[in-house]
Amino acid sequence: MIEIEITDEMRKSAFDKSMEMGQLRNSITQGKHNEYGFLGEAMVAKYLDCDTNNTYEYDIILQDGTRLEVKTKPTPHKPPDWYEVNLSALNPNQQCDYYVFCRIMKDKSKGWIVGYDSREDYLKTAKFYKRGEKFSRSEYTVRSDCYIKEIKNLQHPKKLLDIDSRAKYRAHEVE
Repeated sequence: MIEIEITDEMRKSAFDKSMEMGQLRNSITQGKHNEYGFLGEAMVAKYLDCDTNNTYEYDIILQDGTRLEVKTKPTPHKPPDWYEVNLSALNPNQQCDYYVFCRIMKDKSKGWIVGYDSREDYLKTAKFYKRGEKFSRSEYTVRSDCYIKEIKNLQHPKKLLDIDSRAKYRAHEVE
């Protein structure tokens, strides 16, 4: 996992963006976690030294056009690698190349980029759960149809730098 300290500037920007966005249709948390989502995007952008795009289809686009969708959850502590990440079944058709997963302390002081997967690999290897089913390890009841995978089964986030380096290299060759 990659730990990122969250700055006051990141918190203010995330708060402002979440207020502007409001509640999205089909939001499982009725918009209560929007701020965490924007902080996750900011953490990944900081780590990769790039900008966010904030579209429905993806959150970050690298110089070569590689599209990253960031999925973020709040947490009370650093997540162990057996914690899970999930993707709502409403989202698997998003036009992104990779899903990047983050966890952020509930107090918004710091967070972790816990891993990533290509869109295709995630959907092939994650387990599908129907709303109302219990996730076996934690007895968590799934609130919406989703795809769940343990953090330890994701790609290590340091490998994102390889993707980004290739993106910067290919973009430079085109110029």
